[in-house]
This record gives sequence, structure tokens and C-alpha cells, in this order.
Amino acid sequence: MPNHLHLMIGVGAHHDAPKKDRDNDYFRAIRESPLRSGNYEHIIRDEEEYIKIKEYIRMNPEKWCRDMNNPVNYK
Repeated sequence: MPNHLHLMIGVGAHHDAPKKDRDNDYFRAIRESPLRSGNYEHIIRDEEEYIKIKEYIRMNPEKWCRDMNNPVNYK
């Protein structure tokens, strides 16, 4: 959709690091991001969740025709 952006950010390739360290890296990256304002943060914890979110992002543009922020839908 043209009114927002979806991003999946991989923080480090150290999957064998303790979960706490990976989470700290993630939150540090978000805190320092210029895109921080008004964002939704979520840590993808497994392959199933990754696939679900990836599909949601892929299908998201098809929802634009029904979005209340689409100018054609202003009443």
C-alpha cells in the first residue's frame, strides 16, 4: 500500500547466540532506526511465523482498494 511500509529486518547472523543477545541486538537496531516513529515491532521467532508474515506482506497491496486511506474511498 502506498500509505505505509512493511519491513523484515534480520539482525545478525548469529542464530546460535543466546536468545537474549539476539533480542537485545534487535531492540538496539529499532531504537536507532530513523523509521522508528509510529512503527509496529515484532520479533519473528520461527519459520512458520516467518512464512505467515511474509504472505501477509505479499498480499497487503491487494487490500489497498478497500483501505479507508485510499482517496477513492473518501466519502
